[in-house]
Amino acid sequence: MASKQQELQAVASAQNLTTEQKQVRLAALNQAIGSLSGATTSANAALVKAMEKASPEQQISAAALAMGGLRHRAAP
Repeated sequence: MASKQQELQAVASAQNLTTEQKQVRLAALNQAIGSLSGATTSANAALVKAMEKASPEQQISAAALAMGGLRHRAAP
């Protein structure tokens, strides 16, 4: 989603595009961002539902894995 937002900013500030070209590209990018956002919301809802059904031990394991993944992503 971050890359689409960067594309959105690039298109908005592009000097080599006509107003119509910008509008078309911005609309397409906004639609893509909306789709990604919807998919993220659905995935989060499914994860919450799965976590509610998980045992406490599974919840702890999932949290540990998530924290490890977050630390891994934060590293340069």
